[in-house]
Amino acid sequence: MGDTVTALQSYNLGIPTFYQQGFGDPDWTGWAKRFYAFAQDSYKLLPNLKLDIGLRYELEVRNKYIDTNKKDFAPRFGFAWSPGGAQNTVVRGGFGMYYGTTPAFLYYIADQLGQQKISTVLVPIGGFPGINR
Repeated sequence: MGDTVTALQSYNLGIPTFYQQGFGDPDWTGWAKRFYAFAQDSYKLLPNLKLDIGLRYELEVRNKYIDTNKKDFAPRFGFAWSPGGAQNTVVRGGFGMYYGTTPAFLYYIADQLGQQKISTVLVPIGGFPGINR
């Protein structure tokens, strides 16, 4: 007794792994106001080396309960290099910063609850590993 059901066992048995309950107004309508801008340029530094440099700006206007972040600048960098002038070999690499958008349900919860604190509770049906009942 006290053994938990793993997610894989739960899947194999066809039982859910957690319980989630919805609440609030099912007719709520929300809007996402997202604006993006991007600039990029390429530079051929050597016959066998090319650099790509870019900058993306993302603005997601949030509702009155969730602050709008106006500092989402995302630099991008890439290169392509052919070692020793090889015709069939190219080494490529890159770097970039990326931002995720706010899920719509957070706007909904903020609109419904206003300035109240929001707590989330997850109830795994199989229990928590290592905790005996």
